[in-house]
Amino acid sequence: MPLVGLAMNRTQCRTTSDDFLIDPYLVKRTPPSEEIEAFLVGAYCIEDELILRRKIRFPRGVAAGDLVAIPNTAGYFMHILESASHQIPLAKNVVWPDGELDAIDRG
Repeated sequence: MPLVGLAMNRTQCRTTSDDFLIDPYLVKRTPPSEEIEAFLVGAYCIEDELILRRKIRFPRGVAAGDLVAIPNTAGYFMHILESASHQIPLAKNVVWPDGELDAIDRG
């Protein structure tokens, strides 16, 4: 099964409880390529580093340089387990519809 690696880790979008995440949005910044279904994985080197536990379909393909936006449907869930281990910069939070960084990411 194909894997799409993200420059983030699972602690940046999960809590200690069961979560519900809607499908992420692909912001295509590279030319279209072959359709693919894949699991999103983070940058930790452990087996449980799945970002979502289901395959995501990318009809226009996906490549290094594309952005994956994960909608936060429950604002109080973010930042609970967030970790900068392995010196990976933390994912940025953008407020919709203004497109500005969340106050926690400004500064």
